[in-house]
Amino acid sequence: MIFEADKKTLISNIEQIVTPILQDAGFELVEVQLSGMGRSRVLRIFIDSEDGVTIRDCVKMSEEMSVNLDVANPLEGSYILEVSSPGLDRPLQKERDFRRCIGKKIYLNLKNPCNNETELTGQLIKAENGLLTIKCGKTKLYEISLQEIQKAKIQF
Repeated sequence: MIFEADKKTLISNIEQIVTPILQDAGFELVEVQLSGMGRSRVLRIFIDSEDGVTIRDCVKMSEEMSVNLDVANPLEGSYILEVSSPGLDRPLQKERDFRRCIGKKIYLNLKNPCNNETELTGQLIKAENGLLTIKCGKTKLYEISLQEIQKAKIQF
């Protein structure tokens, strides 16, 4: 059984193995997930790029990462490797995620109220230096620190 602290260390080790491979191919690592136990363990690696991700990209990256993961053997045993894009409804977490969404409508759930609101929906105007500028309605502009965001996603 993998304890949560061990799981975080394991995921960190996997990130260190796969990140250079992805960067060399023009992709970024979005997230690593590990689930299941024993022979039913599943390692999910989500990747993205400025140009998006195709099925062919996922297959190629899976093959390349699989070789290095097998050599480094961080999981010690069998597992299923799944590589995919994070999808359209992916959570926005890093500043670069938000920069890709400039001009789009986004939803924010805040840790602390901003003008008595813990939820904001509006057009993302700017994302830089750890701050987002969001236009809600026709004229209200909010400047929100990334640290204050509990959850964020593109609003469709």
